[in-house]
Amino acid sequence: MEPVASVKIESGDESFAYVAEYLAKSPELLYTRQSYADIVAGVIRRLFYWMNLILSILTFGWLHIRNNQPPQDRRARALVCMTSYESDQNRYDESITNKPRFFLVPDDGDYIYLFNGVELHINVFTDKEAKQKVTIDYGDDPRRNTTLMPTDEKKRFTISILRGSERDIRGFIELAIESFFEKRANMTMVYAGQRTWRSEWVRTCVRAPRSIDSVILKSGVMEDLVGDIQSFLASEKWYQDHGIPYRRGYLLYGPPGTGKTSCIFALAGELKMNICIVHLASTGLKDSDLINLLTTSPRNSFLVLEDIDLGFGASLAGDAGKEAGAKDTESSKITLSGLLNALDGLAAQEGRIVFLTTNNIGSLSQALLRPGRCDRRFLFGHADRDVTTRHFVRFFAKDFAGGESEALAMGADVADRLEKAIEEGRLERLGVAELQGFFMRNRANPAGILDVVDGFVEEMREQKRLEEEERERVRKEAEKRKLEKQEKKTDK
Repeated sequence: MEPVASVKIESGDESFAYVAEYLAKSPELLYTRQSYADIVAGVIRRLFYWMNLILSILTFGWLHIRNNQPPQDRRARALVCMTSYESDQNRYDESITNKPRFFLVPDDGDYIYLFNGVELHINVFTDKEAKQKVTIDYGDDPRRNTTLMPTDEKKRFTISILRGSERDIRGFIELAIESFFEKRANMTMVYAGQRTWRSEWVRTCVRAPRSIDSVILKSGVMEDLVGDIQSFLASEKWYQDHGIPYRRGYLLYGPPGTGKTSCIFALAGELKMNICIVHLASTGLKDSDLINLLTTSPRNSFLVLEDIDLGFGASLAGDAGKEAGAKDTESSKITLSGLLNALDGLAAQEGRIVFLTTNNIGSLSQALLRPGRCDRRFLFGHADRDVTTRHFVRFFAKDFAGGESEALAMGADVADRLEKAIEEGRLERLGVAELQGFFMRNRANPAGILDVVDGFVEEMREQKRLEEEERERVRKEAEKRKLEKQEKKTDK
């Protein structure tokens, strides 16, 4: 009998993951379909079994029953075991209470799923021919470029119905999608742009949303960002009426460890957005891959291009970067022209919010920084007295009998002690990450933290001295290798 409607879902499509997870978590509603030949063969096997059993009882007695087993039901098919955790970030938590759950998902074969009284015939098929080898370009080591690795096998669901209409299949897929997003309504999904034999988005983890109150920045910065993004999201019609591309770009710049990435995660949690991250220095990533990723990003997501000043050198650098001796790395095939086209070219995605982060704004081309690509710039600097005090209150307000007011007084004392060390030249300004590390090390005794501030200052001084010595050693070794290389060329 010919199906009334049939829909194919390839593993490369986003909806494949939604349907697969829904079927995985509803195994009791799924059973295999038998052909008429299988049914007839099963009936014949059981008839022979009962005839043989009756003859055995008449001949050898009832005790012979234990030596006879009924034929196995041949409806059973191969199943795939899928392990699941409540949250992807708990995957590496080995505590006894963090036990994974598992689901049995149908492997290749034919199945029937009852949906609103309608039989959906689901065929699961793995295309072995789609498994192909790909040459990986390592760039820095040409000898490794010949390495071949297989891509994942391509799987496919074919959903068809013999009675009903296309609306039944559509309703089933919509239910699977709703179930997927309902369980993640209050979570932040993180996607990474990757390239195997093609560029695609891969969901890497699901994280609990981070509160914007947990990210301590200079007064007004977080509020300004939240307000600007909310205004943009509510202004689509205004952009259309004025003929302006409906896109928004933000540049977060400043030293490492000052809260740029944490701020983006907090904004995503506050505004119910997901995050799509592209590392531009990824091996083998080309201009065409970047354009494809930025035009096919999952819905309701922030696009994040992290550390755009690293791994590119002169290709993305301005005059300052070139004067500093910046060079293109062989591993990166992204060009400045390709990046600019991906951000605001003809194929650029509408309604997109992009975050660019950098540790060195002076190395970036002015073409990248113009409005329309980077509409707003925010400096993320080192922790000052106010930030240090607010961080202390955030960490330890509940640990003091006097509550927030007592923690505020203690935090101000800690900030004053650190500021004095900075003024005396014994300490450089701290990044937010370094400050948090200091507080976390002393979380068992926040009331006595003043007693360890001087020790922390001396520790940071010694750490800086050792880092400078190591940098000097590496610099000298690089110069030595350069001279040896020049001498070898001269000898030739």
